[in-house]
Amino acid sequence: FSSYVDVLTYHSWASRIWKGTGERGWAPNRGTGAPYDIAWRKLGSALRASEVPIGPLVIDEAQDLPPNFYAEISKCLCLEPGAGVSIFADENQTLKPDLNSSISEISKQFGAVNPLSQCSLTENYRNTREIAELAARFFVGLQTGRPKLPVGRNGERPRLVGYREGDAGMINSVVTYAKNNPSASILVILPSSPILKSWHASLTTRLPRRDVGAYLSGQANRDFGVDSMRLGDDGSISLVH
Repeated sequence: FSSYVDVLTYHSWASRIWKGTGERGWAPNRGTGAPYDIAWRKLGSALRASEVPIGPLVIDEAQDLPPNFYAEISKCLCLEPGAGVSIFADENQTLKPDLNSSISEISKQFGAVNPLSQCSLTENYRNTREIAELAARFFVGLQTGRPKLPVGRNGERPRLVGYREGDAGMINSVVTYAKNNPSASILVILPSSPILKSWHASLTTRLPRRDVGAYLSGQANRDFGVDSMRLGDDGSISLVH
């Protein structure tokens, strides 16, 4: 790979290569109503006809891309000698079951044209043992199985708390925790941009001495005008959607 790596979302990259074939607008959709359900057969045919190069590629969260994506991309890469591809997938982190690919499907679709060498990670290097034990309770029986629990990496026992007051109760809990733990770094994951903005307004008012950062994707983050998150800094509070 070159020293410069261009990082794009799935739909942005698809639209870029679509425009590279001479077409306009967003990548073609299959007409299902799902915004990211791209018509890969149509896009793949256009790529091969125009000989637009697409490799090399590094594909992260590969389990969330459809099988026809791999079938078409593998055919295109055959026209680019030396254009490698690295695929990283975890079946246990699938977002949309109707649009995802299992590891066996990726191997079948991509490997039918391009041989793949596969490496499986079976140990958890990400979480504390307590978090891993909680996650294991949500295992749904996939062939990849549960990863081995971490050894020698322990932390606090996770808690699941319900609030009758909704957001107000959760905000009160964060405020109380922040006041009782002035050096703690706090991260709050929120479901939407409006809710994040509401939380930010409330926390900055109630915790004027704390550094409350936030992140929204793309232009929305620039328009919001809030300092970026500083995860891990003593006393920081970070909000993310």
